[in-house]
Amino acid sequence: MGDPKLHYEGKYRFAQKPLKAKKIKLPTFTPVSWEGDLEPLVYNPKRLFMFGLFSTITDINSFDGKTLITTMEDKSEKEFFKGIKDPKFVAAPILVDAMFQTGGLLEFFTTSRTVLPYKIKSLKFYANLEKNKKYFCITQKKASGEETNTYDLKLIDKKGNVFVEVDSFEMVKLNQLDPEDRIIDRVEFSF
Repeated sequence: MGDPKLHYEGKYRFAQKPLKAKKIKLPTFTPVSWEGDLEPLVYNPKRLFMFGLFSTITDINSFDGKTLITTMEDKSEKEFFKGIKDPKFVAAPILVDAMFQTGGLLEFFTTSRTVLPYKIKSLKFYANLEKNKKYFCITQKKASGEETNTYDLKLIDKKGNVFVEVDSFEMVKLNQLDPEDRIIDRVEFSF
């Protein structure tokens, strides 16, 4: 397996008091449509290869070319760890991963390019997340550099209460999808 390799490093700051509640206005939706089921459109080993526990994007609500709004829900019933189906996490890794997936989905709609997480400026938790509850993820592309794209992400409820906020999430650019694996021509946008 080779020598151990450090892939990610981060600093956690735990406050004695939770962050002050934050609320935003839900953007106006720009409808998106497609034929067939959502799951095979989004989750495919040649595009977005998350399955099972991490298959959490349940709807594409809006896309205007720069801002993507999706619905996501952690409705997993499988074991997360051996013998444990519902571990109690402060960080809600299944929904945070779903937020990261939306950066990839946005790229499939625009550049047909595969991207993977690279680094985050900050990730804030404003309130605890619940299983089997629907949330909106607002994904906004901020910049496109030579090697990375940068996004801001917010996980909110239908009232605009912010649960998770990711500032300056960078994803490294990888390969272009093969023409037969692209979904840009399978989705209809209203912008």
